[in-house]
Amino acid sequence: MEIQKSTGVVLSSFPGGEADWIARIFTREYGKRTFVFKGIRKSRKRSTLVAEPGTVVDLMYYYHDNREYQVAGEFQVRDHFYSIREDLERIFHLYLILETVEKITGFNDPNRQIFDLLARGLETLSSSHYPVNVTLFFLIHLFRLNGILPDFSSCKICGKQNLAGFTLDYHDCTPVCVNCSGGSRMQGSSLFSSGTGEFLRLAGMRKFKDIDHRVFSGDEPHHVLFSLCMFVEYYFQIMLKSKASLFSDQRDGHHV
Repeated sequence: MEIQKSTGVVLSSFPGGEADWIARIFTREYGKRTFVFKGIRKSRKRSTLVAEPGTVVDLMYYYHDNREYQVAGEFQVRDHFYSIREDLERIFHLYLILETVEKITGFNDPNRQIFDLLARGLETLSSSHYPVNVTLFFLIHLFRLNGILPDFSSCKICGKQNLAGFTLDYHDCTPVCVNCSGGSRMQGSSLFSSGTGEFLRLAGMRKFKDIDHRVFSGDEPHHVLFSLCMFVEYYFQIMLKSKASLFSDQRDGHHV
């Protein structure tokens, strides 16, 4: 048993017993862990904000390697991103980002790069006028950190570059040009323009603030994000529950 200090992002939480909150937190120092906030639901002095998904929190606790849950002794909210919680669209993107990290990472597996990407992603989501682009950017870099490097520059079948129209194959997240797909949409995915291909390439090479997001807006980013979510589910063999809320007006790549 030892005293440990961590800074983490709350990924999800649920009530425990009559007075506790249990939270799954991705920490900078130790990766994903589960913490119990004792008595916080009935406390008048300690805020339950510390257990809300998306909150950045500082923790101090006695670590027991044989326990499933660590008991948070002292804690303090570092950032709660109120601007995200005041906007329904941003909330949907927040939950998609958090759920993806929670479901593809293992416990007690520290990864400072994923923590930094997550923290910066939430900060950007709280201020950007392009929440869809933020989530796209986040997922592409999360792929990279997991060793997944889709080549968005050319058709995976014929090798053609400068694609004027293409779909994304859900199995490997790579482009298939119109000719190679027989002019049809593969597996119901949307047909994307050359501007989408350029955005996907730039997203993997540049910082979010260095991209002109005004030229990549409207419905197309929404459809691209749907395709990337389908790839995440296929590749990691998971189901993203938050996807249903975010795409409640979309079925198989089409608005309804």
